[in-house]
Amino acid sequence: MFKKYPLFPQELSFKRKSWPWITPLLALLIIGFGQAIAFVPVIETGLIPKERLESYPEILYMLFAGFGAMVLLLTLWVKLFEGRSMAGMGLSLKDKPVGEVLKGLFFGVFMSGSIVGLVYILGGYELEIDSRIGFEGIVIVTLLLSGFMIQSSTEELIFRGWLFGRLSEQYGLVVGIAVNAALFILLHLPGVDFASITAFDTGIYFIGMFLFSLYPSLMVINDGSVWRAGAWHAGWNWFFITGFGLATTGIDLGTVPIVADLQAVEGQPRWLTGGEYGPEASAMMMLVLATASAFEWRKYKDKKSVLAAVEEGA
Repeated sequence: MFKKYPLFPQELSFKRKSWPWITPLLALLIIGFGQAIAFVPVIETGLIPKERLESYPEILYMLFAGFGAMVLLLTLWVKLFEGRSMAGMGLSLKDKPVGEVLKGLFFGVFMSGSIVGLVYILGGYELEIDSRIGFEGIVIVTLLLSGFMIQSSTEELIFRGWLFGRLSEQYGLVVGIAVNAALFILLHLPGVDFASITAFDTGIYFIGMFLFSLYPSLMVINDGSVWRAGAWHAGWNWFFITGFGLATTGIDLGTVPIVADLQAVEGQPRWLTGGEYGPEASAMMMLVLATASAFEWRKYKDKKSVLAAVEEGA
């Protein structure tokens, strides 16, 4: 019924198979326990108040320790239970990782900048403060880039590397894409006040979040690794905040931006600006990601055509 599709065929020897039907629950447990290990001690001892976890500089702890704990738990599961190497979740060193990371970062920055540019051209954003970034600001944005690399790469490892990989091995690409997207959207729902937004804006949000999961999934299919997807995700998150002072998934750090300090123009519709949730809730995000996904899909179809021709010739 389902055509199996190993995403990482270079790593198919292992001790045990993670039961595909239970992998979504395992992903939730890894995320939950990772957060508990990192956050409970510092919150309970008062070192970091809970409400400060998404403020600078405390957010650096969340990005490094919180997501670092998750990737540690995932690695232990893959190495000790499954008996696979890191290539088993898309981190093969044979895939020219430096080039893929740089490529991913470039397109993450380029695409997030394109979204902001489109909203600005359509009158959704205006200059808030004419500020200039200094040495301290450069240090801050560099630290944040490092932190977002850990955070975004961890999310891509869990959702597009491990979860997508295990489901596709057993049930094929459609099931793998659908389940990893559904879980990814579910975990990003808290913090969004759907009662305060229209059904139209809600629809844009869900379509946008699905495309946000689909696009890196297509990258992983085409690359056979998560290097580019993880770096793309990091460049995307990082540049909204540090490039323009805009919120990313509702996080607004208030740091001095690199390009320009922008804010939503009062009275402009939420579908254009994304409101307090930031550009990721904007229809412009949906447009940019749909276009990028179409390119990746075309790349996948071309690749299939070439492989089919080679097999037929053989």
